[in-house]
Amino acid sequence: MTRTTVAVVRPPPALLDLEESVRRAAGHITEAAREGAALVVFPETWLTGYPAWAFGLAGRRDRTAQRRHARLLERSPVLDHEGGDDDLAPVRRRSVRAV
Repeated sequence: MTRTTVAVVRPPPALLDLEESVRRAAGHITEAAREGAALVVFPETWLTGYPAWAFGLAGRRDRTAQRRHARLLERSPVLDHEGGDDDLAPVRRRSVRAV
């Protein structure tokens, strides 16, 4: 039987600060790998956060709500499906060994 050590990350991200959240994620992955984890798991929406105020606000005509929703979208990661560098590259560089 093959055993795999899994680490579950639960400390909070930096809400609406993508660069800091990516930095924290990379650090958590490095730390978990040092402790022997082969797989590191983050909660759904951990990287960008899940601010309840942001959802449903985009369609409102309230300018403050629209600015907040736009800020959330601006702070969301962008992936390069062509294989180039993107917002999650620092996390992928920290990938733990293959299971």
